[in-house]
Amino acid sequence: MFQELLGYQTVISIGNAFMFMGFIIGYKTKTINYLYAWAVFVGVGISFSFVPATTLIPKIFIKNRALALSFILMGTGVGAVIASLLGTFLEVDKFLMSLAIIQVVVVSLSIIVLHLCYDDKYFVKRDLKGLKFFKEFSKQFKKYYSINIFKSYIANLIAIWFNVALMGYLIFIFSLSDYTKSMVPSVTKVNSNLITVYLNIGQIVGRPTMGRLGDKFGRANITIVFTFCCAIFIWVYWLNFTKSYGQIVGFAVLMGMSCGVANVFNTVLIADVCQNFPPEDNMFMKYWAYVNSNYAVFLLLAEFFVQKLTIPGNDVKNPYKHSQYFSGSLYLFALLLAFFTREYKVRTIIDTEITNTQRQLDSMETKHEYFDEESKELTVKLEALHESKAMNVKAFTRRALIPIVV
Repeated sequence: MFQELLGYQTVISIGNAFMFMGFIIGYKTKTINYLYAWAVFVGVGISFSFVPATTLIPKIFIKNRALALSFILMGTGVGAVIASLLGTFLEVDKFLMSLAIIQVVVVSLSIIVLHLCYDDKYFVKRDLKGLKFFKEFSKQFKKYYSINIFKSYIANLIAIWFNVALMGYLIFIFSLSDYTKSMVPSVTKVNSNLITVYLNIGQIVGRPTMGRLGDKFGRANITIVFTFCCAIFIWVYWLNFTKSYGQIVGFAVLMGMSCGVANVFNTVLIADVCQNFPPEDNMFMKYWAYVNSNYAVFLLLAEFFVQKLTIPGNDVKNPYKHSQYFSGSLYLFALLLAFFTREYKVRTIIDTEITNTQRQLDSMETKHEYFDEESKELTVKLEALHESKAMNVKAFTRRALIPIVV
């Protein structure tokens, strides 16, 4: 909402200031209440910086939308590698000060580059002072919390898929380092922490790869492929073949190459769905905001689930077995939802084809034999299209599995 009121650069600048204050609060204090404040400030700051960036990219890049966004999101892998290394070798206060300096420099440079290189044609700067600002904010609030968005089938479908896959991601992220210590008791603290570095190296490689594949072979198709890979890596590899440190490193890299599927394709799938709306409606931003916020409350429970699922006792061979089952099951459920998303996208293609065929049929002249024959062909085609769009199990399954680029 602030993005539409103030513009990209201003909102990112606000996020930059919040993050910097958060890290400084964490640096200056050791009491728990101030650490809570640190978490809130950094969380708000990340949102204000992250949202404009991820809504801007799909507007600029249409053909290579997934690839462009995956390069942007590759930054989360790069940043996590840097943060993991800093956190391994620095004390907490020096670590937080390093993050504060890196963050404020990088984000400030990004704002300058954005200001120099991009003029958002969808945003018109308005003079919003005092009461005008609050009236406009109220207006935007009603738009973003419209009942039509809450009732949207595809918005809810992508939202549930995204948050289920992200919950699976968080479960194994919160388990992996402690799992390494449990399975390899002799591992050093440095090597245990480096597991997340290997995971994020996998993300640095995997995110652009899946973005490029998505643009070439269909974003819904590649969403299914990488969601399936996540499930296989957990159920087959993590549960059965991670008894040594090297095997765990291999799992971390492979899982890192696949687990970014939710973050990369969440945004581009929404952008694809919204591309037929008029640009001035900003439906993409509204759908994206809904998908990323309204189901995310369940993600708050991820670490709690890990704690509850951990099997207590010193003689337990694998205390994180239940977390592995849960994470793998979430990815299987996400895979099922990914097929539902693909079915919807195929159905929209059929709808477009029905509209075009009906338009051709309506404009067809029937006074000549040639036109009469062509009219019959179009009629047969239209009937076949309507049949393929039928809402029954057989037609639904065919749409979900039909081998086309979508």
